[in-house]
Amino acid sequence: MPAIENVIRTYLIADPAVAALVGTRVYPDKLPANTTLPAIFFAVVSDIGEDTHDGSTRITFTRIQYTLCCSTTSSLQALAAAVKARLRNYQGTLEGVAIKRIKYELGLDLDLSLDELSVAQVRRALDFRLGHTAG
Repeated sequence: MPAIENVIRTYLIADPAVAALVGTRVYPDKLPANTTLPAIFFAVVSDIGEDTHDGSTRITFTRIQYTLCCSTTSSLQALAAAVKARLRNYQGTLEGVAIKRIKYELGLDLDLSLDELSVAQVRRALDFRLGHTAG
């Protein structure tokens, strides 16, 4: 069974609106050096199974943070809208994983000094929480 973050990455870049902006430039953990912008990197923030008094429910709740990196504020806004439109409230089965629901949790603009960046960037972190079970 593929990792849930990779399943969601595949679903995300299959969207025409997202692909028009970033193509396949969606990476785990961090952007590779000299990545063309706009681009996205993602990380699993938490991955917690749900238990009841009777034991496990087989539902896992995973929070994934997507960091959107763009060269302009307008491209950042367009990319954020496309990602949210693709992921928010999705329910269905992807690659054998039953997604109960993807919930948009938080958006946060990140303020980075130019000393930290190789190129001028604006960034926004988007957190999504999803409940899922393996097929």
